[in-house]
Formats: sequence, C-alpha cells, structure tokens
Amino acid sequence: MKHFFSILVMLTVAYSGNLCNAQSFTPTKRVMVEDHTTGGAWFGWWSPRGIVYLEDFMFDTPEQGYEVACVHGNNGADEFGNFDAMYLPEYSDAAINSPDLAVGGWPGFVLDRKMTDAYTTESSLPTAYESISEDFGYANLTIEPVFEPTMRNLTVTVGAHFAVDADDFRLAVVLTEDSVHEPGADGYGQTNAYNFYNGDAADVPMASSSVNFNLFGPVVPSTFMHFRHVARAILPSFDGEAESLPTSVEADGEYSYTFPAEFISETFDETRMRAIVLLIDGSTGEVVNCLGANFDEAQTSSFHAPNVASTEAKLFPNPALQTTTLQFMSPSAQTASMNIIDALGRVADSKALSLHQGTNRIPLDASRLDPGTYLVQVLVEGKIQCSRRLLVSAN
Repeated sequence: MKHFFSILVMLTVAYSGNLCNAQSFTPTKRVMVEDHTTGGAWFGWWSPRGIVYLEDFMFDTPEQGYEVACVHGNNGADEFGNFDAMYLPEYSDAAINSPDLAVGGWPGFVLDRKMTDAYTTESSLPTAYESISEDFGYANLTIEPVFEPTMRNLTVTVGAHFAVDADDFRLAVVLTEDSVHEPGADGYGQTNAYNFYNGDAADVPMASSSVNFNLFGPVVPSTFMHFRHVARAILPSFDGEAESLPTSVEADGEYSYTFPAEFISETFDETRMRAIVLLIDGSTGEVVNCLGANFDEAQTSSFHAPNVASTEAKLFPNPALQTTTLQFMSPSAQTASMNIIDALGRVADSKALSLHQGTNRIPLDASRLDPGTYLVQVLVEGKIQCSRRLLVSAN
C-alpha cells in the first residue's frame, strides 16, 4: 500500500493531479511557509532581507494560497546583549536539526517542509511557491480555535476530509501572533546588515512598509520593529500528533481531532493570534496541506469556485494619491465587505458592498490614508476572496 501510494504521488506531479479512480475530489491546497529568522545576535545580521522579501510575497500573492509562521531562532546574546525574546526552541531547534530540511541559518524559508532557500533573491520565495502551489493536498481541512478568556485556554478542533486512501498521516497546530511590538523591551530589536555604517550592504535597498533598514544603524531599536506572524507554539510538537488520525484513512472519509487545551500567555495579544493546522505525511515529514483561522472563528477549505474572481482583480491607479478604483468580477449578485489593512495588520478603513453579476468597480478614497502600503481585501461571508496591494503616495 505504501509503495503504491508513493507512485501515485509522483504521477500526480507528472499528470496534473489525476491520481486514479479512487480519488473522490480534488482538495483545496495551501502551502505552508515557515520563515526562519532571528532578531538578536549577529546571527540575525541579514534577517532584514527575509523580513522585506517575505512581506513582498505576502502583498503580491493571494492569501487563499498559503499560511505563514515566522519561526524565531537564537544562538544566545552577542557581546552587546542583543538576543531574540521570541525564540521558540521546540519549533526552531527541531527544524534546524531536521536532517531532511537543511535549514542552514537565518534568514531562510521552508515550503511544506520539502523546499528550502535563504531568500537568495527577491524572487526566490515566489518562484519556489509557484513550483509547488498546485501539489496534491490529500484532504480538505477545517479548523475551529475557541479561546476562553477567563482561564486563557485555547481549544482547537480540526477536521480532515480525505480525497484518497492514505497511510500514516498526522495533524499539528501552529499558533502565531501578528505584529508583535514591544517598544523599549530587550529582545525585540533587529540586528541589521543593511545599515549606513556597513559599506558592503549600505547600497542595497532594503525597506519594508514599516521600516527602512538602510536608515538605521547596526541594530534597529524595538521602538521601530513590528514582527509579523511570530510562531508562539506548535502543538503537540514539530512532528505532529501520531494519534490524531487513524493509521489508515479512506477516500471520502471524514476525521476530527481536538487538541488538549493550551494556555495562552497574558503577554500575547489573542486578538492578533491565529491557529494553523498542518496535515503531515508521517513517512516523509512533509506538510501536504494546511489551513489557518483567527481565534474564535472557524474556517473550512473548499474545492468550490470562489465567490469573487481574484485573478481578474486590479487597482488603478496604483500608486494612488487621491482616489483609486478596485475592479473585479463577481459571478452573481451578492453582498460583501471590503477592508483596507495597513502594514501592521490594522483595519484602516472598511465598507459594505452590494455586488452585481459581472464587473464591479469600487472607488476608494486614498486621501484618507497615510502614505504607505496597504492590502485591499474583499470578503464574502467573512472569507477573503480578493486581495490586492495598494501604495498610497505622499505627494
């Protein structure tokens, strides 16, 4: 059974995902992006490159296709006391010590635990993502993270609806916190090779939407740093829970598992936290699918057509100074909402939409926004269907 299944996986790559007659549907696939970074010690000297290139990827890639966890590592404090307070040893050390991943240092990314690179160029992550984004996902997933605020306990229930028979699969859950910002606190700054003191890197443009690393010295103070999608826990471990699924699962079979309650530290902001379920092939360690949800919301992956044609969407003019227009297709008349998200993940503006079938053009007042980079999102029934990056000019 196991050798037969492996042969089918290879045929999936060669023949456009048609496994065999036993495949009951084609699951919705998301790629798991595990970003490896560190803010402290001189081992994090080049990490701003990962911060900037990952943000560019997130701005330019539809959110429905991936999940992100930024895994902070640490080699202790350097001679000046710089260290990373977000270091998560049970996640970072397990990845770095894995013989199959070859995470060589910081910054680097791992896709589905089968592709790694060191953000060699700005196109490294998008190119790698495109090469595996259509890989077979094995199952549609559901996730429901329920947060109890009095005791600060989180209970995560996940489900997997398999499209094929399979052996030795398991589930894990990653908890992340977005836009971590601790001004004045030790361990929340960022060492920085792209500074005005360093002749080798000073001429390399390296700026995110919130920090221009070229304008700072060798360490960017915590006052100016907002760390995205910081991994706060991995449940129960890097390898997943072996008992979360039967040893063998059946095509069209539906399985559910509730993880033991997890205490959420009072130092974490639960309103910015997300739970991401990983479907792991226990025989290879690869992540074959994933799905995330913010605390106290439920998400279900689906193989149905989207409510809005994201590939048709565009913003013009962009960059914008006064006004711009979001254009996209809707397959039917329906209600929706639009959010404009700033670089720190905050909702800068929102409005209700009444869409008609066909082309919709929604005017946006960019003059109400501060100069910077934003995400414009269209949501139907609470799910993001369309996402485009907007640049608001200063003049």
